[in-house]
Amino acid sequence: NDPHILLPCPSLWYEIHLVAPGVDVYGVSFPGTPCVVIGHNPDIAWGFTNAMLDDADFFVERMDGEHVMFRGKWVPMRKRLEKIRVRGKGEETLPVWETPHGPVLSPVLSGVSVALSLRWVGFDGGDAPGALHALNRARNRKEFVDAVSGFPHPAQNIVYADREGNIGVVMAGRIPLRKGGSGLLPVPGDTGEWEWTGTVPFSENPKVWNPPEGYVAAANFSPAGISYGHYISRLYEPPDRGKRIIRILSEGEKFSVEMFERMQQDILRPDAAKAVSLAVRVARRRLGESQEFGDAARILSEWDLRVSGDSPGAALFEVFYEKMIENAFRDDLGPGLFGEATRTSRLLWNAMDRAIDRGDSLFLENTETGVKESLDDLAARSLLDAMVFLKQRLGKVPSTWRWDRLHQVTFEHPFGKKRYLRRWFNIGPHPLQGDGRTVFKGEFRHGTDFSVLVGPSMRQVVPLGFRSRSRSVITTGQSGHFFEWHYQDQSPLWIAGASHLAWTDEMEIRENAESVLRLTPVKEAAPAGR
Repeated sequence: NDPHILLPCPSLWYEIHLVAPGVDVYGVSFPGTPCVVIGHNPDIAWGFTNAMLDDADFFVERMDGEHVMFRGKWVPMRKRLEKIRVRGKGEETLPVWETPHGPVLSPVLSGVSVALSLRWVGFDGGDAPGALHALNRARNRKEFVDAVSGFPHPAQNIVYADREGNIGVVMAGRIPLRKGGSGLLPVPGDTGEWEWTGTVPFSENPKVWNPPEGYVAAANFSPAGISYGHYISRLYEPPDRGKRIIRILSEGEKFSVEMFERMQQDILRPDAAKAVSLAVRVARRRLGESQEFGDAARILSEWDLRVSGDSPGAALFEVFYEKMIENAFRDDLGPGLFGEATRTSRLLWNAMDRAIDRGDSLFLENTETGVKESLDDLAARSLLDAMVFLKQRLGKVPSTWRWDRLHQVTFEHPFGKKRYLRRWFNIGPHPLQGDGRTVFKGEFRHGTDFSVLVGPSMRQVVPLGFRSRSRSVITTGQSGHFFEWHYQDQSPLWIAGASHLAWTDEMEIRENAESVLRLTPVKEAAPAGR
């Protein structure tokens, strides 16, 4: 498992081995969480990946003062006051108005007759800590299923394995049952025609157990086939990483800790072949127009589709693809909306992939000039833009370009946002291979300087039956104090794709312990006279 999230400093995770009567579990947890979130015990191991579930809808509400139209009748909204303590300013009060669907997101103003409210499965409650508490103690498949059935949100594809040889993946979380609508767009909140009617019973959630191919995988792609009877999402990431993982698993190599650690570091981009083919074809047809086209054709035709740090081809491809997205969508969306859209890479990735597959797109019409470009025109313009960008940033000799001079990771501390504190609190920048669509994920935000935004927040590999040989690593270190060695001692391992042994055997722990801290409760004083 290597769940992909933002990469702050200190790490969002800390490693913990929790041993008490009835529990012996190793893994990672969030500070303040009384359970291991991802990990293993003597009998089972599990990992999380986001299920990408569409678990929220916007409703367009008809307002009249403090009332809202619901199912054809005016009903009063509920008002509550949220008190927010602000350092140095005392306490501020924020009024929150609630409709039958949920809180109103836009301000409730006099004379305004329309507002937007949010319906979300999280408003219906749930007991995620209780589910994790049971998961930490699960000893077999049945107890695992019983535990995750109570996990409400955010929906996760939970991959499972046990000592008996069972493997599986289960989607845990509440899937809304919508009366109407696709879940993609805001819907009217006044008629009752678009209401949620409940959630899908957990027994009907997508799941796979012990498939004949002998492996399961989850990588933010659809957990259910096209025949699944309930809408889950249209927000999935492109299937590239999932396909690559399945390809590696199906090649016949004997599964081992070393093999899985290599897979977590895989940087091949087979899906890039279509965009590369387009770019090379377009460049070769325009050799007489500019030397840049000749250089671009040579660099990309020699690229092996590996997003390695020292690759000129990877550098050119990544910048070219970003310029394709920018040139296709920025003029349609406008600078502001384009900037917001780039927060979620998958939406623009999917749209650009479809344009390349089809050879056309609605977005190819330039709204500034009124001229609809062909896909070849867009690719030619984007290639020239990429060549200019790279020569400015990496020099005029393409053979010296390196992808990891652009693609770097900094684990940023909140204090590190201040320039004069960065050297004390931040870790990095460090050159990094991969991109947002390789198995080793190093996602950057569109239109930025290609610095890594999202990546593996931790990595674990657990050999069932040989638990003491499990491997683990987090991004920075166990300590949150910047003067401590353990503040950043794991970052070199993470950067190098390495890990450390996750000792669970008591003798090995004692032999390798750096120090021991004992917290001993103070005994209550005996009452007077006793």
